[in-house]
Amino acid sequence: MLHEIAHMLWGHELLPDTASLTGLFPDLDPRTVLDALSLHRTGYAERQEQQAEMTASLLGQAIDRLQAPRGLSGSLGRLQDALGGSDEPPDDHRERR
Repeated sequence: MLHEIAHMLWGHELLPDTASLTGLFPDLDPRTVLDALSLHRTGYAERQEQQAEMTASLLGQAIDRLQAPRGLSGSLGRLQDALGGSDEPPDDHRERR
């Protein structure tokens, strides 16, 4: 999920879906159009993927350092329980004994 959020943060443009392509190019097979678009974007797409991966990693590290609020209720509380949320801070924030 963080990878996709990173694409949005960078403002990366996604390739259109086949329904959109059919509307734009009704006489062409949408797969042919996608293939043609992809051929011109190979290096561009690789760079976008690298940016998204690195950004997602950095976001994940930053999120791991955050301490979630305690005692969440409703939907947020259920989500925290489902994801294994804990009232204890991550290992690197615990007091060493």
